[in-house]
Amino acid sequence: MHEIKIGVLLCRSTLYPTISADIFTGIKAGLKQFGLGNAKVIMENVGFGGVEDEVYAKAEKLVLQEEVQLLIAFLDHFAAVKLDSLVNNSGCLLLVLDPGGNVPVESQAAANRFTLSLQAALGSRISGKMAAGNNNPKSIFATSFYEGGYLGCYAFVRGLEKSGGSVCYNDVIPFRFENYNPQLIRQAIEQQQPFSVLAQFSAEAGGIFLKEFAALEAHQKTRLFVSPFLLEESWLATQPFLFENIEGCTVWSEELDLPENKLFLETMQQAGKKGNIFSLLGWEAGQFCSRVTEINGDAGNWQPEALEKLSRLTFNSPRGPLTPHPESHYFISPMYRAKVVAASQTNTCKLEVLGEVENIGQEWQEFLADLPESTFSRWTNTYLCL
Repeated sequence: MHEIKIGVLLCRSTLYPTISADIFTGIKAGLKQFGLGNAKVIMENVGFGGVEDEVYAKAEKLVLQEEVQLLIAFLDHFAAVKLDSLVNNSGCLLLVLDPGGNVPVESQAAANRFTLSLQAALGSRISGKMAAGNNNPKSIFATSFYEGGYLGCYAFVRGLEKSGGSVCYNDVIPFRFENYNPQLIRQAIEQQQPFSVLAQFSAEAGGIFLKEFAALEAHQKTRLFVSPFLLEESWLATQPFLFENIEGCTVWSEELDLPENKLFLETMQQAGKKGNIFSLLGWEAGQFCSRVTEINGDAGNWQPEALEKLSRLTFNSPRGPLTPHPESHYFISPMYRAKVVAASQTNTCKLEVLGEVENIGQEWQEFLADLPESTFSRWTNTYLCL
């Protein structure tokens, strides 16, 4: 088999400063583990992934100048679709690593585009379903100025509504954190007496919200359901354990008892790294590259027969089996119900997996079908890249 040349586009993040290094470490480890350790890998940085011209120019350089056969890009759905004409006309294969913070509004993928996703918005939707009370339909929705620019908020609320719940109050942490007034949500809880609070956050603003929520003793009056990145384990490990019953849905945990997960974590440890959700995504990309080169053989470009086989490719990852969705070319993984518990020795937070979400394929289909009916505005940055 001829040597494959792989291009990698990565974004920066102040919320998760090591995100690019973690993903790249995972890619290199995955390529080595699955037989492509000698592949030539060329990396470019695209800032926060929000400037369309910059993303396209860097991708164009890798595809046309460097002549990579496979392009791996950490981008959200909206940025990725802008690269379709480039990769299709060049015969390059595009693998999108998507944090999953948006709903894919164009669910029919180009033939050469495939996606590994952290399914954040889908996880928010499922958490919204979990948050609906049987006898009390009222819930409070809390988010930040930043999170409000992504469709994860929409997905969270739609999940709640699909299960019979409704939002009775919206709480927002503003751009300047010092201007946040937690007394407003305290008053809303006392007046509305909701069954649950839905919290759509990632790092930084999420920590502020949990601290204020604990200070108000609001957890004693209502249940708290959170978005997937408030359950991200490397961040949780830095947070003091403040109260019980933080619940939600996650795509992966280091606690998953799977041989593929054990292999991933041990390989990262041997490299002097602690595996996390971002290096996991890179590891899966390396595994994908290995499988697709087996399918395509020595052909220079990606043949139609190979692309058709890729649309049916399944493989086992550290988070469980990845199954392709034929229309969107997303590889759908299991999701897991989880709660936050105290780490015994440090009294910081850790994750406890409660069980696997049932019928994830059906959940994905409903997620894709339930699009916003009206015009919406959004941030152009790739989710988490701020």
